[in-house]
Amino acid sequence: MASSRLSPAPQSVADGSPRFRYAPAFAYLLLALMGFLAGGAALRESVTFDEVAHIGAGVSYWQKLDLRFNEEHPPLAKVIAAIPLILRGTRADYSHISWTNSTKFLPHAFVGEWVFGEWLLTRWNDPVRTLAWARLPMLMLTLILGWVVFVYARRLGGDWGGLLSVAAYVSTPTFIVFGPLVLTDLAVTLFCLLTLWRFADLWQELASTLGFARRVHRRLHADAPRYQHPALQYSTHPLDCDAGARATNDPEPSSRGSLLGSRRHGACGAPGHQFLAYGGTRLSELFSILQCAYPEPSGVLVGERF
Repeated sequence: MASSRLSPAPQSVADGSPRFRYAPAFAYLLLALMGFLAGGAALRESVTFDEVAHIGAGVSYWQKLDLRFNEEHPPLAKVIAAIPLILRGTRADYSHISWTNSTKFLPHAFVGEWVFGEWLLTRWNDPVRTLAWARLPMLMLTLILGWVVFVYARRLGGDWGGLLSVAAYVSTPTFIVFGPLVLTDLAVTLFCLLTLWRFADLWQELASTLGFARRVHRRLHADAPRYQHPALQYSTHPLDCDAGARATNDPEPSSRGSLLGSRRHGACGAPGHQFLAYGGTRLSELFSILQCAYPEPSGVLVGERF
């Protein structure tokens, strides 16, 4: 029972919204249509300006493990786009002056990345096939983003809300045309959306777990029996100076020179013993929380009177 309270309930579709059992199938069909249209556009579009630098940089990241090219943009999209090129054995000449002279970002590498990408596409490899294989992973990221939009919109607005969102996504010319290109925009959009949504999930899970921990803590303070050792009957706060006097009915804590206090420590007694009492009570509460979450078959409760 306790373990089920610890784990928050998974998010579901919006309550009260009309259900449509074939919504995922229609979403698949819409994304397949988008893949057909965007893939056809990717095969017919010529190389764009930024793709020259991105494709060459991505190939060099894999082959040389060197990030000298295109430092101004995050590398993940370029690395993903270069995967099929590396598997196909795309050739690059690293003795070329565009590579050997690009030891510093400005001005050498910033200029050299365009020359290196141009030669990789047009001189060292077949330009049509190289460009098509580089755009294939970006097309997959475009379709994945469409599915993520459908899933998250379905959680917020139900089946019809998810279908409306994915329909708007797949029919937007911007995503159809620019989605398969080797650019960083769509990859950043996809992973930012996943990160922000997951951050909200983690925040919700944390709030649920902390709420359960607070309820257990209050229950322990209200119902759990206390240890009989005098040191553990002190206040749970290590700086409560009069707690020892209240626990032992001693009206003058500063005059006690025994185990838990002396005149040289003032009214607060021995600081080491105060913190020891504080740590002991906190440790017993931790054991009690673990006992509530994972009860043992023997039935022995941590914190019982001995």
